[in-house]
Formats: sequence, C-alpha cells, structure tokens
Amino acid sequence: MCDVSIKAAFFDIDGTLIDPGDHKIPSSAIEAIKKIQEKGIKVFVASGRQASDLDIVEGLDAIVWDGYVCCNGAAVYDHNRNLINAKYFKKEQVEGLVQKCEKEGLTVYLRCGDYGFAPLGIDHYMIEAHTFFDEPLPPYVHPYNGEENIMMALIYAPMDYNYASVSDVEGLQAFPNRSTYADVCLAEVSKKVGLEMIAEKFGFKREELLAFGDQSNDMSMIEYAGTGIAMGNGSQALKDMADYITLDVDKNGIYYACEQLGLLD
Repeated sequence: MCDVSIKAAFFDIDGTLIDPGDHKIPSSAIEAIKKIQEKGIKVFVASGRQASDLDIVEGLDAIVWDGYVCCNGAAVYDHNRNLINAKYFKKEQVEGLVQKCEKEGLTVYLRCGDYGFAPLGIDHYMIEAHTFFDEPLPPYVHPYNGEENIMMALIYAPMDYNYASVSDVEGLQAFPNRSTYADVCLAEVSKKVGLEMIAEKFGFKREELLAFGDQSNDMSMIEYAGTGIAMGNGSQALKDMADYITLDVDKNGIYYACEQLGLLD
C-alpha cells in the first residue's frame, strides 16, 4: 500500500489517537506506534492542545515521543518538551479577538503554551466543549493585560455558529470543531509548519512523512505529508483530500492503517 520508506509519523490527538467515546487511547494504537518505533520510525504528536494539556491525556505517556507540535503548529517541542520554536499573537490581535467575542456574547480561552485563561469568564458552551473532550475548564479567569504571550485561542459558540467573522481580526483564522468551539490561530501557523520544522531538524523528506488526523485543523499536515491518513470518524472534507481513509479510532483505525501500509510486518 505504501511505496515510500516512512521515516516519521505524526498523530493528532482528539478524534485520532483518543477515542471520543471514552477519552482514552486504544491499546491497539499504542501497540502500533510502539511497533513502528521499533522499525526506526520517529513518532510525534501534532495537536491543537497546548503542551500543558498533554499531561491529562490518558495513555499518551505510554509512548516515548520524539517531539511535539502543539497549538496547531504555533509551538514545536523536542522529546523533552523543550521549546524549539514558537509564534505568538500580536497584542492588537488578542485585543481585537477579545473585543469581538465580547461584542457577540462569546467566551474565549487564551492559551500561552504552559497555561491558559478565560478573559471573558466561563459559559455553558465552554462547559459543554470541555465536557465533550473530558478536559478541565480554564484554570484562571482574568482580563487580558497585554503582557501574556498568546499562542492560540479557543472561541465557544453554538454548533451552527459562523466563525468566518473571526477573519475580521487581521492575521487570524478559525478552525471549527465538532463541538461548541473553534480553534483560532495565526494565519501563517498550521500543523504543516510544525511538520516542516521537524522535517528540517531531522533531515526528513516530505515524502517520508506520515500523518494521521480527523478534523479541519489537520488538513494542512494531511496535504503536506507524503502519506496523509484520515480517520474513519473524521470530517468528510478531510477524507476527500487524504491519501487513505482508515477505520474509526475506536475500531482500531491507527493499527489498521499501519498494518495496511506494511509498517507492522
């Protein structure tokens, strides 16, 4: 199924590694990742989560990761989670986003990499989204003072909300998710950017990269990687652009894809 030697594999977390039903990484996925590591393939996390949120993912520490792409590419870390590169919002972008959310009655979660806070408080849409992903609510509620370095933001709204208005804040882009929120990132930031940085650091060629994802914020890396895999439970838009579609995460999709690619032989 795969004609190219894979040197590195990148895995989104929510909906890709994590079963949305029980919020755990299937044992089959852990087994598959460990097996490809034994073949010399480097493995990386590529998530919208910030680094401090990785610790709450049950089962993630069962794997010795070679690096991390966090905040949808805004932050790249080595295997010890030492920061290699980071891109931050400009002060006026944060202020513009917070003002827009306040005007439209939305809440926002600002992420700094190692912590985050909710400048406009917490509402039921935020609670619903964090309950869906079994994540704790923002630990701090306080205004943005212009001094924090913001890597990305989350906006919370009804399921059918049109996040296109976020683009009114120059230099920002929104990625709606399958719950009551959207990731908001710098327009020049994407998971692809993170993959490019890691590929350069390790000397990987684009065609030697394998990527797994399930949602719109995974599109850039699925398109960039030589082999892009969409989970069976992923969005139709991602499936349409992926090289292959595997089974759902809770149907052993990671293991199945690695097996079909001949990586477990």
